[in-house]
Amino acid sequence: MKLRKRQTGYFGLNTTSTADISFMLLVFFLVTTSMYVDKGFIRRLPPKDKDEKQRNEMVVDKDNIMALGLDAAGQLSVNDTLADIRLLRGQLQTFILSRKDKHLITIDADNDCPYAAYYAVQNALTEAYRGARETTAEKEYGRAMSRLTDEERTAVLTRLPHRVAENYHEEDAQ
Repeated sequence: MKLRKRQTGYFGLNTTSTADISFMLLVFFLVTTSMYVDKGFIRRLPPKDKDEKQRNEMVVDKDNIMALGLDAAGQLSVNDTLADIRLLRGQLQTFILSRKDKHLITIDADNDCPYAAYYAVQNALTEAYRGARETTAEKEYGRAMSRLTDEERTAVLTRLPHRVAENYHEEDAQ
């Protein structure tokens, strides 16, 4: 008597192309997904150590200073007068263009100021400098800033330097 082994049939899925399909899907989603790019402000921060004295002191006439203030409620004041944040860009641009390289803009924000108000002031400041520089480039060279040569761009940036002083209020360490 011959004993026959019983044949057991294993049915399975053919998974040889699963890795290829997974790779294709991964590439597809990486290519079609838009990545969030965090944008920030380009600012020169104060030194971390109080002992470091890297201050560039300059004497500025009081007429050449525009003082911006933000209180805890997010109210903007320009030279101690309440102002609308939506009109700030134009005021800043006019101030920068009229004072050229002799201007100074100070920002004094309360520690409890809403971030949205502070961000709106910083955006207005950035746009005002960009607009003032574009106006100067058009007036002096007849071209936009992006079309100027390196020497011309440097000349415009020298005439309208970024002069902003921010007052930082330190927390009472008690």
